[in-house]
Amino acid sequence: MLPFENQVEDYVQQTGNHVLYRATPISEGENLLASGVLMEGYSVEDSGAGICFCVYAFNVQLGVQIDYATGESVLADEAPSEPTEQVPPEEEPSYVFNHNTRKFHRPSCSSVEDIKPSNREDYSGSREALIEQGYVPCKRCRP
Repeated sequence: MLPFENQVEDYVQQTGNHVLYRATPISEGENLLASGVLMEGYSVEDSGAGICFCVYAFNVQLGVQIDYATGESVLADEAPSEPTEQVPPEEEPSYVFNHNTRKFHRPSCSSVEDIKPSNREDYSGSREALIEQGYVPCKRCRP
């Protein structure tokens, strides 16, 4: 959720414009805990040119096993051998890095728009691998 929240915050601070923003928790069946959040954002004054998204953020945490039915959670190494609920698999992170500044960003970061095409490269792989190559995380989007 954080990259989209940061995108909205940056847009409002930079433009002073308004954003219609909605976050709707989605629960399945009788579960006490939401399985995720539907996030929607739309910039008003420019008819969505600055902000326009509708995304679903899964309620998952790396290293934590969640029982959505009861709302309880445990660290993965303390969890019982049989999971109580299947959690969607974590996807490999995707980043955009700038060869010139040696910084890497989330694709949704507002700084990505400022990267010259000759300095930009899309990357799918681990964060640690980028750091080992000498890249540093952006301080705005905190990838």
